[in-house]
Amino acid sequence: MSELFAAKPRLRKVAAAAAFLCLLALIAQPIWEGRHQWHWGQAFDDGVYWVSAKGLAQGDGYRVISLPGRPYATKYPPLYPLYLSLAWRLQPNFPANLPLAAALQALLVPIYLAGVMLVLRQLGLSGRRLLLISAMTIVTFEFVRVAITLYSELLSGCFLFFSILLTESAGRDSGSRRRAAAGGLLAGLAYLTRTAALPLFAAVPIFFFLKKRPRLTICFFAPLLPIAAGWHAWTAFHSSALGESTNISYIAEYLRVIRVTGFWHNLWKQVGTLSNGSAETLFPGITGMLSGLPLYHLTLAGAIAGGIRLGRRRGWPLALIFSSLYLAMIACWWFDGIFRMMLPVWPFLLAGISEEASHIANLLEKDGLRGPVVRWAMVAMGLIVILHNELSVRYRIAAMVSQERQLRLADRPALRWIARHASPDEVVLAWKDSVSFLYTGVPSSHALFVSYTPEPEDIKALGGSPAALPARYRQALLLVLASDLGDGYRGFDTFRAAAAKIPGAELKYSSDAALIYGFPLPR
Repeated sequence: MSELFAAKPRLRKVAAAAAFLCLLALIAQPIWEGRHQWHWGQAFDDGVYWVSAKGLAQGDGYRVISLPGRPYATKYPPLYPLYLSLAWRLQPNFPANLPLAAALQALLVPIYLAGVMLVLRQLGLSGRRLLLISAMTIVTFEFVRVAITLYSELLSGCFLFFSILLTESAGRDSGSRRRAAAGGLLAGLAYLTRTAALPLFAAVPIFFFLKKRPRLTICFFAPLLPIAAGWHAWTAFHSSALGESTNISYIAEYLRVIRVTGFWHNLWKQVGTLSNGSAETLFPGITGMLSGLPLYHLTLAGAIAGGIRLGRRRGWPLALIFSSLYLAMIACWWFDGIFRMMLPVWPFLLAGISEEASHIANLLEKDGLRGPVVRWAMVAMGLIVILHNELSVRYRIAAMVSQERQLRLADRPALRWIARHASPDEVVLAWKDSVSFLYTGVPSSHALFVSYTPEPEDIKALGGSPAALPARYRQALLLVLASDLGDGYRGFDTFRAAAAKIPGAELKYSSDAALIYGFPLPR
């Protein structure tokens, strides 16, 4: 009998390991699809991270080496580019080193998933509910897109979740100053990877206050504050007059855009997008199925109601306090890519939805329905959602990779033309400046592209001025790629008309896939 009891823990460990591997297997195929990185550089952030990583690898310091004058990097924190620099050190040849970078990104997935599962277990979820929520966390298009794109979310999330894990443990146990300090150190590393970890700075004092252990806040911030202060000191002393949107502070970027859009208008739009994003992330295509009915708002409403219910039952865990502050932050932010920004709190929104579903099951049980039947029906619905999302992710990633491959091959001739014909006093004005630079070797500017081309008002707010360029740059090459114009591309007529208004502009290169205009820069 004693041998049987001794074997049970081992069996549980084997079962847990098998379940973990099964979860990873759900997204292995789409991650493998993205290994060649045909989509690299299409999201701006990944391009800046990659060129900054090259600068670190070749000993140039932390700079955005694609920009004119190679200014120091002051927008994106350095930890993720430092991690990516390993790929440049192992394989200095571009684009041959992109699959190696994809492998480094994929290595973060199991660590991220382990952090998610441990924090969910800390919320007191049952094993069945934990597995369902973990699967629904990773089997989403946005998660897989982040896993195959050189984004900082995964590395930041690894630090963030383990920081929450240690800090929560510190608040609930005695003699836990070291755990609070360790949590603060990991929070600092999360912030040094992605400044979106900022709400944790406010969540932790609230958490320790509620646990009647406010002194642990000092332990938490002791390692965190020097890290955060060091990064902000760097940005203060190394800011550039260039004004590139890829290298200005987030505060400066936000203020530029919000002056155009207005705070309240932006907030209302983002809350609607957040609600829509919650429903679409849970079940892609649901808003279309509802034929315009606003029932999709029930997803976010259910997540919030369940989160409050779970918070009361569990004594307000740190993960839920952080999630509420984080959602408030992204609701105020201007960028419309809010689906991706939801990733750090998506597991906890799912936990709220699960809690609300359990509450509904309890109510139905009180009304005379058989509780187990209702609960197993909800588990079945969860499994259907996971299967639907897994198939959807496979299809969408395969389609995306195929399309991006065709677009990148169509871009290459124009980029080769620039590499052959550009002079030392020229700068390329490109929508994807990092891509242009690494394929041509010519300094490139996204902000100037925005200034010279027709763009929406909020994008125009992030434009730049030729007067801020170093004096040696006197000529510009305006690169317009069909692949930059998105699904609504209907030809270059709008850009031809805009180029015709630029003094001295001359068409240098033309094809179905690209236009290149040359013109003198006003000084």
